[in-house]
Amino acid sequence: MSFSVEHVTKRYGGVTAVDDVSFQIGKGEFVGLIGPNGSGKTTLLDGLGGYIRKDAGRVALGGHDLSKAPPYELAKRGVGRTFQVPRVFDNMTVVENLYCVPAARSSEPKEKRVEDTMEMVRLASVAHEIAKNLSGGQKKLLELARVVMLNPTIVLMDEPFSGVDPAMLESLLGLMREMNKEGRTFLIVEHNIAVITKNCGRVICLDEGKVIADGSPGDIRNDPRVIEAYLGT
Repeated sequence: MSFSVEHVTKRYGGVTAVDDVSFQIGKGEFVGLIGPNGSGKTTLLDGLGGYIRKDAGRVALGGHDLSKAPPYELAKRGVGRTFQVPRVFDNMTVVENLYCVPAARSSEPKEKRVEDTMEMVRLASVAHEIAKNLSGGQKKLLELARVVMLNPTIVLMDEPFSGVDPAMLESLLGLMREMNKEGRTFLIVEHNIAVITKNCGRVICLDEGKVIADGSPGDIRNDPRVIEAYLGT
């Protein structure tokens, strides 16, 4: 099921944060989205995830037009989203956070899905811990677990590895690889070029709101436009 982005544009007054961005991601791709600070990466994810209103453009999943869909409708359709600062319910336990998620895209009983998801993300040992007491990395795992509950087709992730130690980074990556092997698609904003190069089969680079390169990690690392705008800084 392909994810299509066609001529997406977002302006703030006289500033064009996302400028006529188009690309298509096939089912099961693991795609990195890179670029300098202020290049429009998070704004683009917010537009694709329905968190901000786009000024122009079309977004579709499997041919279904989701351009004007709010986040809850996108979630029902299979679009998951995580944030640089995890958005979890701090005053609820881990298990309560998962029970809050409507598992509408799964026929599995909710209790079993919650248990299986906690095991999958290795949070079963802290199932009854209040979320605000978790480490930053554990909160990122919990946020991703909430997305897993939705049984997503594609997951949009904004800097999932920022602020986590190497062990937690590997835990997050392992979970994402496992989901990817099951056929789930990923679009990841990340500044850790080593992680992007090692794990992404394809990389898209933004600069000043525009796509300046789209290709394999090797192609991107050697692209003069990317070196000038980002990698050379």
